[in-house]
Amino acid sequence: MALDFTAIDFETANSHRSSACSVALVKVRDGSPVNVFETFVTPPTGIDSFTNTWVHGIGPADVRDAPPWQDVLRSIIKFVGGDILVAHNASFDASVLLRSSEAVGYQVTGQRFVCTLRAARALLCLGSYSLPFVVKELGLSPFDHHNALNDAGAAAAVAVGLAERAGVESIEALGSFAESRAMRGHRTLATAADWASVAAADCLAGETICFTGGLATMPRDEAWRLVETLGGVAQPGVTKQTTILVTGDFDPRTFRPGAAMTAKLEKAFALAAKGQPIQVMTEAEFLQLVDITDAEVAQVKVAALANLTR
Repeated sequence: MALDFTAIDFETANSHRSSACSVALVKVRDGSPVNVFETFVTPPTGIDSFTNTWVHGIGPADVRDAPPWQDVLRSIIKFVGGDILVAHNASFDASVLLRSSEAVGYQVTGQRFVCTLRAARALLCLGSYSLPFVVKELGLSPFDHHNALNDAGAAAAVAVGLAERAGVESIEALGSFAESRAMRGHRTLATAADWASVAAADCLAGETICFTGGLATMPRDEAWRLVETLGGVAQPGVTKQTTILVTGDFDPRTFRPGAAMTAKLEKAFALAAKGQPIQVMTEAEFLQLVDITDAEVAQVKVAALANLTR
């Protein structure tokens, strides 16, 4: 199988997508990994607070001697060469690539991405398209989630597995296959700028969202208001209308097949097995989906309180 590409994964220090603190790449030739690159990154001054440590375990001590983004970017460009980049949720990784570069006065243009998350949705029927669940469905080796090198390696293996499922022999063909079935008309094979331009303002339009468990970043009522602000409908329980269930019950690194599930989660997976288009995601994945910063969450809170006092 002539599958040549480079898989990439970022972790960020906080909700700003310009706060890259870790990146890893896996180069694939003929469907097999042949080289890797990984490094911690020192986030830019002013957006270097670590509020995402609960997601990936990385803190200030880990990046104390790490290179700044402009040095890492040069290494990434050299490593990638002319390859298409593969990521599981390309809208996140592409925007981290672009925004981290913009924060230090650099521009990245023309880099194409294929999204294994979108491709998995086109090819598989799962309750959750989180990377560990896709890995399990494809019969691949389990891994430690939210470690950049592990995630990049898993995304690379998933791309190869999905290409086999689709019966295609190139990463471009996998992108085109998924593009023909893409949700909301979004292109699966597109440039980094295309992926990063997905607007948060209407990202939940048409979605009916339920939450289960305690959230780490906001109280439940604030999460409901955030959903409504971004065009979605919030509901207290899982029904046949639910399209997204966000779970706060798990450390993002432990949400995987075989984990003990709440009644809401079990119901959501059962509905998905019957064909309902419902997705289960962690709180961290939900925040990546809506692309909203800590400051913007605070603005939603202030606006909601103002409406309550009128």
